[in-house]
Amino acid sequence: MPTSPIRTVEIADDMIRLGQFLKLADLAEDGTHARELLDPQGTAQ
Repeated sequence: MPTSPIRTVEIADDMIRLGQFLKLADLAEDGTHARELLDPQGTAQ
């Protein structure tokens, strides 16, 4: 089974929000895209 390479993502603060991480890791294009990835049915407020 192939594995994905592990990438290190540098952050400036002690903590970041998950949406911010998705953008920094190039997994989301913007905040809206990150929200769609985290809540695909649009149920969170």
